Amino acid sequence: MFEKYLDMINVKIDVVFSFIERVSAFCFDELSVLLKKTYSWVIAIAVILLIILTIDAAFYIGGA
Repeated sequence: MFEKYLDMINVKIDVVFSFIERVSAFCFDELSVLLKKTYSWVIAIAVILLIILTIDAAFYIGGA
């Protein structure tokens, strides 16, 4: 008698954990794509800032 209820509860728990696993996988995939794009933008901005600072330093040194 109790086995029937325990089996029903076990099935519901499996469904919940399966749903959590699918949601986690989806979030991980989307987050990894977002972090790759963010990393690319950070590198691009850093290169641009280094170029601007180098040009500014060259003008500063040349004016001294």
